[in-house]
Amino acid sequence: MRRPPADVLVRQAGIIPVNLDTAKILLRDKRFLFLDARPASSYGRGRIPGAVSFPEEDFDARIKAFQDTVGPDRLLVTYCDGPECQASELLSKELQKAGFKYIHWFHGGWYEWTQAKGEVEK
Repeated sequence: MRRPPADVLVRQAGIIPVNLDTAKILLRDKRFLFLDARPASSYGRGRIPGAVSFPEEDFDARIKAFQDTVGPDRLLVTYCDGPECQASELLSKELQKAGFKYIHWFHGGWYEWTQAKGEVEK
């Protein structure tokens, strides 16, 4: 049996998938915190402006400090390398399990952002 598309799975989990245009709008709203689920080395080479590094593979090591500084009602947007990468999908689900209520998932991620010549921070 084939796995349903990722956007269907996250929507069923209560996570809101967003496209590039919506991500650009959310970035201008300071209530939203972007979380970069890529490895720290990728984050260091460039990221969506204001994004915080939160590699999915480091979730267990980072979640306590994150919970202590970011409340469960904070509006979050996760992203990773792009459509073929599952790190942001996994991070979204782990954040939800940890009690975060408002999670948006930018499926196009870094690839779509840079292809559209979105602003980059280094």
